[in-house]
Amino acid sequence: MTIKESDAQTVVVPALEACSGATCEAAPTGCSANETLTAGKCECNPTFSRNPQGQCVPAASGGAASGGGIPVLTWVFGGAGVASLAATGVFAVMATSKFSSSKQAGNNCDTVTQTCVTGSTGAQMQQDAKTFATVSTVTFIAGLALVGVGVGVWVFGGGSKSESAPKASLFIQPGGLSLVGRF
Repeated sequence: MTIKESDAQTVVVPALEACSGATCEAAPTGCSANETLTAGKCECNPTFSRNPQGQCVPAASGGAASGGGIPVLTWVFGGAGVASLAATGVFAVMATSKFSSSKQAGNNCDTVTQTCVTGSTGAQMQQDAKTFATVSTVTFIAGLALVGVGVGVWVFGGGSKSESAPKASLFIQPGGLSLVGRF
């Protein structure tokens, strides 16, 4: 909706009714920065939860409130595996390129037998291609292993088993510090 300067808008706010008797609840005077006023009550924002003292504090990482989530180690191993697989592709392209370049005229290589004169530019290029191919194979195997470990941590690791482990957290809040612990 676009309002031009010449357009006048009037908003009518009805007068508040006085509340008396047992049917009235005390309305909150204000919510903290971590809360939102909902239906007359201060509720914790979605990324916060109420601690035993009734304060809204950041929810525990790892989805403790919901009983799960994807463990951090899944992301670490999975990410390292994906990066390793990406490196596999880069080294494979480099190996193919070097090998193809070695067969060009002037590099002292026989295009039929794929062999080069020892010490020639073509021979060095083919050696480089073999090195890149070896690195590509190693990064491929490592990448698969890392992704496999990441999946294993996700499937078998879970986040709820550590719920019984002692934890302590220090939070800075408006008006002071809060130490929350589970032992």
